[in-house]
Amino acid sequence: MKGMLLAAGHGTRFRPHTKRFAKVALPLLNLPLLSYPLYLLESLSLKHLVINTHHLADSIHKAVNRLIPAQYPIAFSHEAPNILDSAGGIGQARQQLVGDGSFIVANSDVVLIPSHAKGLDPFLKFHTKHKPLASLYLCAHSQVGREYGGIWIKDESVKGIVKTAIPGCNPLHFTGFMILSDSILQRIPEGHPSHIFNDVLLPAIKEGCAVKAFVDVDAGWFDAGDEAHFLNTTK
Repeated sequence: MKGMLLAAGHGTRFRPHTKRFAKVALPLLNLPLLSYPLYLLESLSLKHLVINTHHLADSIHKAVNRLIPAQYPIAFSHEAPNILDSAGGIGQARQQLVGDGSFIVANSDVVLIPSHAKGLDPFLKFHTKHKPLASLYLCAHSQVGREYGGIWIKDESVKGIVKTAIPGCNPLHFTGFMILSDSILQRIPEGHPSHIFNDVLLPAIKEGCAVKAFVDVDAGWFDAGDEAHFLNTTK
């Protein structure tokens, strides 16, 4: 399977630490932050990995080169002069992601610990069974609808992505991992910033496209997006 790590950012929430390193290259328990989602991606026996970059890209290159065995190709997709956001970054790497019917994308500034020892394999099997436009890996979180927007689901289908309640639906938290059908690339404009939820998945849901929820209620999810969350995750 092909995969992508979203690692492009300005590092503004993590200054002054990000004056020398990109946030995802900073050490969390002595390993670069991006190594944690990368470990899970590798549980799917990746055959190709794309990593997008922006701020201090060289620090990401060095972190990855220390981590990655030379058993599959890696490509860096640099975004300049401006960041393309989540969907735009995926769109820029489209030629390196298509070909297997679907591909997996992960945020690089989170730590996910599944509630089982099977890595992402159950997630992939879920997506393969249902064949939706997208599958989102979800878990429970006490701050859904408060600090974090909720993924509102009904019968394993995503109905909305908002902080306010959707009647008849249950709120869960997006872990930062998603599997996308190759066909989603047709919905992403080339060369323009766009957001995977607001600009791609929500319009697709309104059109009746299937976006499915893979629920791992007891998974551990830890945010490292700013200094306070990073320290809490370390603890």
